[in-house]
Amino acid sequence: MTRENGMLQVSSTVRSPDGTVNTIDDESTKLETVVFPEGVEPATVSLGVGMTLNLGDYRSLRIDVHISKPCYAEETESKLKNEIEPEVEKYLDYYVKKSTEFLAGMNK
Repeated sequence: MTRENGMLQVSSTVRSPDGTVNTIDDESTKLETVVFPEGVEPATVSLGVGMTLNLGDYRSLRIDVHISKPCYAEETESKLKNEIEPEVEKYLDYYVKKSTEFLAGMNK
């Protein structure tokens, strides 16, 4: 048997007017483990999405989310469209909200 883990990677950075880049969040999280039968070579499907938000005063917030998951070779396209794409969008929305709330709290 072969065991493979999925992976979630998130990076949030803020660029200041002077060009300084500060990391707010940078994390990797293991997702579910998939077990493949002996002799089956697992494939991996990955998707990464990023967003840059203008914070005003020449500052910006950049958030990147990347998910990779093991799967059978014949299911890569369906896994990407049906599972990973909505998951990446969900995590991107979550981290945009989390980061903007964090920055709003800093500006009070």
